[in-house]
Amino acid sequence: MGKIIIISGPSQVGKDTIVAELLKKPALNLARVITMTTREKRPEETDGADHFFVSDAEFDRRIASGELLEWAPVRNRKFGTPRDQVERRLAEHKNILLKIDIRGAVQVMKHYPNAVRIFIEPESLDAIWQRMVQKGFPEEQLNVRWKEAMEELKAAPEYDYKVVNREGKVTEAVEEVAEIIKKVS
Repeated sequence: MGKIIIISGPSQVGKDTIVAELLKKPALNLARVITMTTREKRPEETDGADHFFVSDAEFDRRIASGELLEWAPVRNRKFGTPRDQVERRLAEHKNILLKIDIRGAVQVMKHYPNAVRIFIEPESLDAIWQRMVQKGFPEEQLNVRWKEAMEELKAAPEYDYKVVNREGKVTEAVEEVAEIIKKVS
């Protein structure tokens, strides 16, 4: 049986980059689970590869039928993890890498209390703010994301491991997370 590895952290802390680099390491025996969302597909995205893009009604049907292991509303959209994908990958003895928010992590832990939670932290609050500004988010979105980031940072002590992603040092953060995965799997 594989292990579930949860990666969480505030917006713009580098989670996507870290996860992408971890998935390139065959020794970690990682599998990515494709999440489901109600947000619009971006031009560069592929349905079934980047996310499963579904309507609100379809997402709600899947919640009601228990098909989602976890889900959460995020900025007027919903995101969730299909239960069947997780179960299939675990049965294949793969380690599952879930990049989910703190609410999703709580839900997963109810079903898989042995899941390992890794929280990616910024080196400073200013670093998050600067990344958000550089990303070009409109002021309203900046404020929403900032508020979310502050809430997420409060949950860091509940996680099994904390990794600081320092500016310009993402390779070190990736290696630190990789070492944690090797240790726990």
